Amino acid sequence: MTEQQLEKYIPLHGDRIACYAFCNAAQANANDSDSDFESGNLIKKDALLARLKKRLGVGPKNSASTSDGRSVALTGNKNARKMKRRIELGWLDMDVTTKCLKQVKAKSGGGTRQLTVPVSKTLKEIETDAIDLFFPNSSSTSRGGKRKFQFSVCDYAHSILDQDKTVGDIYSETKMKILRVYLRSEKKSKIFTLSDLKTSDTSVEESDTSAEET
Repeated sequence: MTEQQLEKYIPLHGDRIACYAFCNAAQANANDSDSDFESGNLIKKDALLARLKKRLGVGPKNSASTSDGRSVALTGNKNARKMKRRIELGWLDMDVTTKCLKQVKAKSGGGTRQLTVPVSKTLKEIETDAIDLFFPNSSSTSRGGKRKFQFSVCDYAHSILDQDKTVGDIYSETKMKILRVYLRSEKKSKIFTLSDLKTSDTSVEESDTSAEET
């Protein structure tokens, strides 16, 4: 094999020199029966092959290379697991009397739920999931229908979080081992229904009629 042909398979000049040296040494000692030499020769061969495979990016079929050239297994490795993270989800409801947030206990339909979600999931999506969990069929066993509340997602310090941020963003910011977030609920000041509007219109008409008669 010529130098140019070998260059297609072994791009680096130093690696080609090492390959030539190994082949020449193996050829010169082909008839050598010394076991120590053969053992050392095999070790050098394995080391050379491993080096060349690393240079060429050759590895097991179930592996892939990262941007920096590392060969990593796709199944069960740390990088693959980090595509999903575990979070703990609770529920904080605003007490109408004390105006303080209180955690809703499991016996009241709350409690702490443990979920495994993609790191790309936004907090707005987490809010939707939390409402579905704590208000199954649009109603809570202790708080009633979800239409009476306005919702947001907050952290352990009760600070409302940006809904556009992802689970991965929060993990990167907080450096916490397990992320804990809460569905924050607060009763709306007034809910106007269609019947309320009709009643209001009727009252206005009756008031106008009375004023005309007077």
